[in-house]
Amino acid sequence: MAAAEILRKIDSSAQVVIDQANEQYVNRDQNLINAASNRLFRIDADIQAAQAHQRRAEQAHLEKTTELKRQGFSAVEIAAMLDAPEPAIEAYQQQIADLSAEKLKIEAFLDDSPRYEADLLVGTTIEIVADLPAEAA
Repeated sequence: MAAAEILRKIDSSAQVVIDQANEQYVNRDQNLINAASNRLFRIDADIQAAQAHQRRAEQAHLEKTTELKRQGFSAVEIAAMLDAPEPAIEAYQQQIADLSAEKLKIEAFLDDSPRYEADLLVGTTIEIVADLPAEAA
């Protein structure tokens, strides 16, 4: 008899958790989930584009330097003629790091089923519109 009562209490507790999860799932912000999913798919393309820009900046500087050397310019003269590529390269590296961090935040949000805590998207480009209480007249 005591074992049956313990099992009923466990079943009741489990059902409360299941009901809460179902309620969270039903009340999830589908628009926010869709926005996060769409952004997640675009981030990889954005990262690849930044990586391609970085490679082009490196390659362009190398080609210009090689051509100027071929024309007989010294390293000092070349340095005076060409802008250093490091600021542009570092900017692309920072962009890639920022996009990678954003991707991790969005993945954490999408993995947070059934809750989908919007706070996990803070620091991403996804606009979060809070439900504000109606102002008193």
